Amino acid sequence: MRSFVTGEPVRAGEVIGQRADGSPITAPHDGAVIFASGKVKAGTEMCFLCLHGAAG
Repeated sequence: MRSFVTGEPVRAGEVIGQRADGSPITAPHDGAVIFASGKVKAGTEMCFLCLHGAAG
């Protein structure tokens, strides 16, 4: 798995994370990774997957 920076594009099916049990988390659609904060606690949202061109 690669490291991401905020705003980096990802493709549908790309591995974007890993669950506690080791199974992969894949992007359900093309989009961009947006991080919530530089400091996150276990069990909280670390990042969001945004759609390109989606409004409001």
